[in-house]
Amino acid sequence: MNLRPGQFTYTMRSITIVTLLLMYFSAGQCQTFKGTVYDRSSDSTLSFAVIYISGTSIGIYSDINGNFELNISKYASKPITISMIGYYSVTLSEHSSDKIYKIYLSTKTHELNEVLVKGKKGKWDTYLQIFKRQFLGSSANASMCDILN
Repeated sequence: MNLRPGQFTYTMRSITIVTLLLMYFSAGQCQTFKGTVYDRSSDSTLSFAVIYISGTSIGIYSDINGNFELNISKYASKPITISMIGYYSVTLSEHSSDKIYKIYLSTKTHELNEVLVKGKKGKWDTYLQIFKRQFLGSSANASMCDILN
């Protein structure tokens, strides 16, 4: 390969420029959705909340401090859902990779009906004897056991 004077420098400069442009455009494609998940009532962070791109199987958990960082490069236009058991989910249709989000989840409260527990009269002694025989046995040590509760 015969190169004229200065041709090698021109070729190396072209390769360097092309490499830099490729690196710039590939870094521009990397978009991340970042933030922290909080409990709305206590303002404390929520560990291990689920953050996922709606309609896909792509998602992550928040860390022990409630922080997360989700790569949304391929699905930047899809909504993102943040959820956790015992909390109402939050879905964001509009989001930006330039912003760090603070997501507040509200607790779900379900009031249960009252439950009344009644014992059967007269049968307690019978059940106690069955319990002692089945679980404690009939040895000398078992006869010295007292059931306090």
